[in-house]
Amino acid sequence: ETLKMTSSGRSFFSTESLSEQCATYHCDELECSRNYFFSSVIGQGGFAKVRVGLNKKDNSMWAIKIIDRLAIKADDDVTLEIEVLRWVSHPNIVQTLEVYSSPKLIFIVMELMSGGDLFDRITQEEIFSEDDAKKAFVSICCALEYCHSHGVVHRDVKPENLLYTSCDDDAILKLADFGLAGMMYPDTKLDNTCGTPTYIAPEILEVANPDNKDGDYRNE
Repeated sequence: ETLKMTSSGRSFFSTESLSEQCATYHCDELECSRNYFFSSVIGQGGFAKVRVGLNKKDNSMWAIKIIDRLAIKADDDVTLEIEVLRWVSHPNIVQTLEVYSSPKLIFIVMELMSGGDLFDRITQEEIFSEDDAKKAFVSICCALEYCHSHGVVHRDVKPENLLYTSCDDDAILKLADFGLAGMMYPDTKLDNTCGTPTYIAPEILEVANPDNKDGDYRNE
C-alpha cells in the first residue's frame, strides 16, 4: 500500500517501510477546534506557530503546530513534513497524534514536551555532566539511526530541536521539527544546502560536488 504522492508522482512512504501505527489524518480544520481548546503560544516561526491544546474529551495536553499553508512556497515541503511526522514512531522522536488539514491551515497535534530543549538544559545546569552528555548522545543516535534506516534525513539536528519530556533529571530526550527533512531514494540526490547556519557543517557550505549520502548525513 502506497501513501501520499508528491506533485512529481513519487511516494513518500510505504506501509512496508515504517510503522503502521500512523497518526490520524483529517481533511477538516474545524474539527480540530471542536476537539481542542487552544491555549498559549509556546513557539513561533516564519510560517507556523505552536500552541498548547487541551483535548476536550479527556483533558490531555498536546502541542499543536499551526502552519499557514498560503505562506509556504512549495506545498510538497509541508506535505513531506506531515507524512514523516505521521509515520515515524520511535521513543526518541516526538510523536504525532493526528493532523487536520484545509487549503489554508494545517494543524499537527503532537505530544507536549514540557521539559524544554537541550540547549536550555545545558545552559541552565551548573554542570552538565559526562553521564548526562552520554545519555543525550545515545538518544540522538537512536533517533537518527531509526530515521536513516527508513530513508529519512532530518537535516536540522541542533540542541533547540531536541526536547525533553519533562524537567525531571530522568526525562527522555526526543528529536523534533522535521520541517527541513528529506527522503533518500536510490535514484535521487539531496544536494541542496539547508540547516541552521550556526550549526551546519562547514563542508556542506563549501562542497562543490556533493555526494548524496555523505554530504547530507554529515549535516545531521
